[in-house]
Amino acid sequence: MDLTERANSDGLAAELEKTDYLCPGCTRTMATPNQKLKQIGDYMVLSEIGRGGMGVVFKVVHRLTRRVCALKMLQPDLVKDGYAGKVFEREIEVQSNVIHRNLVRVLDHGKHGLAHYFVTEYLPGGDVKSLVTWEFRGPLDPDLSCLIALQVLSGCQTLHKSGFIHRDLKPVSYTHLTL
Repeated sequence: MDLTERANSDGLAAELEKTDYLCPGCTRTMATPNQKLKQIGDYMVLSEIGRGGMGVVFKVVHRLTRRVCALKMLQPDLVKDGYAGKVFEREIEVQSNVIHRNLVRVLDHGKHGLAHYFVTEYLPGGDVKSLVTWEFRGPLDPDLSCLIALQVLSGCQTLHKSGFIHRDLKPVSYTHLTL
């Protein structure tokens, strides 16, 4: 199935050249059968891919563009916590206005019931921990370690200049790193 026209219906296909797109049949095949949430806004949930202190992250497919994305939603037990909601909304606001080569790009945001969510690029390359463990099979050369750290810090500095201090760094995706 040719998804070219649908993929660019929002004009972002050229900017998101590393992105995957799925036809409806492939979406059904890839969806985790016992996934509790099937749809969040305009996104069909494929699977849960992570959980942190404030949010749950899902691998999703946008219904119109068929673009595979990551969707972060405030943890259900924090929805009624006013402070947590404000922190999450601030994260959405700042990250929506920042585009940097070492940060995932926010593509959309909204609400599902009472819970806020935002959608970013999905980076299938894996994280730095996987890169070190499976590709390099152990400790990195100090020069390469410094190169990775500098790129992570460059992204964090851009967020900081926008008034946001990232307090919960995860092993970053290496698809946004230049090795």
